[in-house]
Order: sequence, then C-alpha cells, then structure tokens
Amino acid sequence: MERLTDAVAHARRALPFVEHAPGRDLDRTLRIPMPAARMVTLDIGADHLPVFDAPSGNQPSEAMTLAESLLTHARTLQAGAHLLIEPKGRVIETGTGVPALQVVPMGLEVVRAAPFAVVTDPDGDLDPENPGTAALTPLASVLVGDRIDRPDDLKNYVFRVSLTRREQKDRRDGELLAALLHAITLGLAQAADAELLGAILAADPGVFSLGAAAAKGVRFHELRAIVGTDEALNGSDFGPGYGDQAGRLFVHSIPAELCAAADRTVIGAFDRFGLAIGGELRLLIDRTAGDGSLTATCWCAMKAVLPDPGFAWRFTPVMP
Repeated sequence: MERLTDAVAHARRALPFVEHAPGRDLDRTLRIPMPAARMVTLDIGADHLPVFDAPSGNQPSEAMTLAESLLTHARTLQAGAHLLIEPKGRVIETGTGVPALQVVPMGLEVVRAAPFAVVTDPDGDLDPENPGTAALTPLASVLVGDRIDRPDDLKNYVFRVSLTRREQKDRRDGELLAALLHAITLGLAQAADAELLGAILAADPGVFSLGAAAAKGVRFHELRAIVGTDEALNGSDFGPGYGDQAGRLFVHSIPAELCAAADRTVIGAFDRFGLAIGGELRLLIDRTAGDGSLTATCWCAMKAVLPDPGFAWRFTPVMP
C-alpha cells in the first residue's frame, strides 16, 4: 500500500515534461514531453492484499497474497486447476565470465495408464526381435504435457479505470487503493476462468457421459462442473443429483459452481489442467488532467495449460 500511495502522490505532482538545457545554457532550455506517471510492480506470490471494509463474501485478509486471492475466487482453480506462477529467471555461468539469465519454463504433465495387453506368445515375448503381440507404444501416449517456454508466450490482459478528482476526494487514498486492488484481483479471477474455460471450449470437447469419463480413467470424485451463463434450464433439468445437499449445486450428482466467465456448462477433471500466470502485476498511475484526475492501468499475463483437453466435456441436459 505504501508503494501505491506514493505512486498516486507522485502522479498528482508530476509534470508532463522534463526540462533540458543543452550545454547548461539556461537560455536554451527545452521541455521534452514525458508522461506524468509512475509505475508500480506487484509480486503475485509475495505481495499481500490490504484490509478494508468489504462485503463479507470477499473475505479480505491481511495474510492473503494476490495469488491466494486468485486461488480463492477463480472457479476453475477452486475446481482443481493448478496455478503455475512464473518463476524468477535463473542465473547461469556461461564460462565467459559474463553470467546469463536462463528462463525457466512453466508447464504441466499428465501421466496416463500404460496400455498392458495379454501375452499370447510367451516364447516370443522375451525375445527383443520377436516381442510377441505387444504393440509398440509411443511415449507421448502415456506422458503428455503442455508448457510455456517463454514469458512472451503468455497472453496479455489489461484493465483501465479512471479516478476523477471528486472520486479521490470522497475517499482516503488508502481506502480507494485497497478497494481498487481487491477489484483487480476479483477481475483477475474472472479473466483466469475465461482463459482456461475458453481454451477448453475452443478444443471442441465432446458431450459428457459417465462412459466418456470412465474411458479416460477418471474417478467420479475428481469431476467438477462449472455452470455457464447460457444455461437457461431449471434446476430439475440438471438431471439426477440436483439438490442432493441443501445449499449446494450438483449436475448429475457432480459438485458444481456458477461462473460468469463461461457461456457453456463444462464438466471435467480440472486437476489435469493449469493456468500459467506472469509473476508480476504492473500498475501504471498517470495524471490525465490539471485538476489531479488519474487513470490506473493494470497489466497481467496468463495462458491456459492443457496437456490433454480430453479430460473435459460439454454438458448437454437430456430434454424431456
């Protein structure tokens, strides 16, 4: 909060130019345009959210980092998807005396069951030249992964908000910035859901059935459903299991949650998916008017990691 408050104070006082006197000749002073702004970088895994009087449903906490807030509010991460935070670059020695910065990739790997088969030719099974009836399995069929090799491969997301002079005078800087930071983390959670669910739906998943889930080797308790905004059916149309427990939503007895970031209902084993996110949030505070009005711009980079999109399905209710 101290860094944010200082950035706002600096932006309010900053001039939209810098003076330069060539050869220290004050009679030839030039005014070079430059933004009246200040940039603040927030570490997603280390910087904490401030406490302020928010609705109890948001549950703000002094001990909650930006990453923990994202894990708390993103429906896909609550359903089991992994949050992969960009690690810091690793310094390596090149042998030239000049160290280099090595990028550490982010990724996720799914291990599938090996397809064992019955041996029908015992005599040939132990002979490398005649392996009986055993089919040769490519490694990619039992170990499948997806990873982000460079931070530049992440998608950039941006949010801009205006802060007029009147809006700043109505609240203390600390209160206004705390509310803004919580709004940003809630928005990041929705962006994370939109990114991951959008990638799943773009892969054209099949229609959910218990048989399809069984064919992927998924246990029933691993499944979660995320209900999208286009789901216009009544609760009774969700099939057996709706209302199995008071106050909880189920889709075919699968625990479900509502999500504003998706337009379709998706059922999947979300612990097979991940969301790669940049390690930092960049927040730019710039003055846009002489009365002290400001604009805050926040950037974040993220991308879905789907080793095998086949672990998710579209939900299609059975019509009467």
